Amino acid sequence: MSLRLKECVELITKGTTPTSIGGGFTSSGINFLKVEGISETGQFITEKFQYIDENTHNELLRRSQIQELDILFSIAGTIGRTAIATKDILPCNTNQAVAILRPLKEKVDPYFLLYCLKDKKRLNKAISNVVQSVQSNLSLSEIGNIEIPEYSLETQKKISEILLSLDNKIILNQDKKNNLEEIVRTLFKSWFIDFDPLTEKLENKNNKFTNEIKELFPDCYEKSEIGEIPKGWHLTSLGEILTFIGSGKRPKGGSSISEKQVPSIGAENINFLGNYNYSKEKYIPKEFYLKLKEKNLSIKDYDILIYKDGAKIGRSTIFGKGFPHDECTINEHVHLIRCDQIIQKYLYFYISTKKKQEELISLNTASAQPGINQTQLKTLKILQPDKKILKKFDEFVSPILDS
Repeated sequence: MSLRLKECVELITKGTTPTSIGGGFTSSGINFLKVEGISETGQFITEKFQYIDENTHNELLRRSQIQELDILFSIAGTIGRTAIATKDILPCNTNQAVAILRPLKEKVDPYFLLYCLKDKKRLNKAISNVVQSVQSNLSLSEIGNIEIPEYSLETQKKISEILLSLDNKIILNQDKKNNLEEIVRTLFKSWFIDFDPLTEKLENKNNKFTNEIKELFPDCYEKSEIGEIPKGWHLTSLGEILTFIGSGKRPKGGSSISEKQVPSIGAENINFLGNYNYSKEKYIPKEFYLKLKEKNLSIKDYDILIYKDGAKIGRSTIFGKGFPHDECTINEHVHLIRCDQIIQKYLYFYISTKKKQEELISLNTASAQPGINQTQLKTLKILQPDKKILKKFDEFVSPILDS
């Protein structure tokens, strides 16, 4: 049994562009939400909010008014960004690209309705009715006809409580991941970009670093083609330190979507540390995977992968310890690189700095389709520190990466 969405809400409307009513946008004031202010996962990105003054807001209230627990649903351009209005963003208004849905709380739990509208099958069915113009648009009447499963209010609340608790756990884990990554990147920058322990050693100060850390660094700098670097460190090329480089393949006819087979990771999932979208996976037959494994193209702990060709060339990630899978490989759009374990984690953080990302992009040898071939990739310049400091860095970051 199911209901139409219009039977579950007391209001279906959309916002208005403030420039057509009031004084337009201001540098501060009342929140104004656009589609880009809602993340793919349904959180508000407040730094992307704009602002309107109180007079403009009051004019907009005649047409639309966001209240707590209203569902906000993007209906133009990027369709299906969905969030629920919470006290912390109110007062707030929005434009015509965002629909405002006000649940009938005696009939539907607002969070249950939120998760129904996040359901991909239900969303795809609605999008199949989209009017194609300059950009995609979903009308308010089409939203009203979206089917919502009919359960008792008690059952709805139980379902939404479970899903909400999972979402909250995901957010907490993402925050934890980001904090851990920031710790490592801060350490990396301090040791290998700014050379802070060496500076402190030369100035004979005891501010941040123990004597043990400072003793890992030499007693002076020396000149190099990238400027002054700690004495004894040296510039090399990626090709000089690699023990393996390769790219995967797909079987004739392309990859499949059967989860009974082996995941083949493409460039869309090469997205820096700990970010992986399982819904974008493709699969290859086990027999084909085993042939790639014989060529060292199965993912091993701390393998570094680089986006080989396409819009985001040079973007990198590092996998391992069962993430994203105990058994998986890569397709032809990804470079896989390995070095000695002592330098592998350092290398990932080195090539994922903004400067090295720009250098990787500059290695593009293609015209119509941007791309980096293995020959060009091997020429990338790498600063190689002393082994004793690499060992200490490896000891520090390994448990964090494993987390």
